[in-house]
Amino acid sequence: MFEFHDHRKDLAAPTNEMIERQAERYEQIFTLFKEYRDVIESVTFWGMADDYTWLDHFPVQGRKNWPFLFDEQHEPKSAFWRVASI
Repeated sequence: MFEFHDHRKDLAAPTNEMIERQAERYEQIFTLFKEYRDVIESVTFWGMADDYTWLDHFPVQGRKNWPFLFDEQHEPKSAFWRVASI
């Protein structure tokens, strides 16, 4: 969700802009997956929810990341609903 040159460490939660950008990106990716569904057998996530992710502190040490379809309370995010509607 962070832009490449964004090295902020001060966010306690993703901004609305970040949440929307994430939802758009997931929608684009899963639309492409659907287009190629005849050759894609599965999609694997390296985690389930934002409360625990290997992306915390990577690539910026000391920064929280929110990469998944479910938030830290395991509630679906906008990105989940975009993917589910495809």
